[in-house]
Amino acid sequence: MRWGVALAWLVLACDPVATGTSATGASAPPAELDRVGVVRALDTMLPRLGDAPSLLELRATPAGLALQVIEKGSGRVVEYGCAFEADGQPSPLVTGPITLPMKGEGDLSENSFPLSDIDLGKITAAFPIAKKAVDPSDGAVRELVVRRYLPFSRGLRARIFVDSPRLSGSLDTNPNGLPIKP
Repeated sequence: MRWGVALAWLVLACDPVATGTSATGASAPPAELDRVGVVRALDTMLPRLGDAPSLLELRATPAGLALQVIEKGSGRVVEYGCAFEADGQPSPLVTGPITLPMKGEGDLSENSFPLSDIDLGKITAAFPIAKKAVDPSDGAVRELVVRRYLPFSRGLRARIFVDSPRLSGSLDTNPNGLPIKP
């Protein structure tokens, strides 16, 4: 039994989330996704994306923003990323393009959408609504995923994930940030 307690203490002592630092000693990402930080991260990334990027997915977590983009010309799927600082604001450093492996034989263009089809500012403005819907007192927005709602429809859907000590949940919005009934 003593070994179990010692091992648990060692795991917690080395856990970056529990200690508030990363493996490099830097501060851990914020506990909640910052809506203004997400929009600023996208603004930071735009110069690297080129004209009218075609996305497969936009994903934001407290660690950063990641975009899966279909590269013009080559058709490769690449990912660009922007990490968040401890205060929730984006780092000026943008990573990518990193080539992502694709499996399957489907047509990627069926899954893709132009970045201009979403209003990220309005989607992130729905974060407080998502928290209120899931857990108004202790809910925390942990992730945002925007992509096509395949195989059910070709429509775009933004899903805002909220963690709660009681019961976690999510809220879906359309590309303009309006909540969609379940």
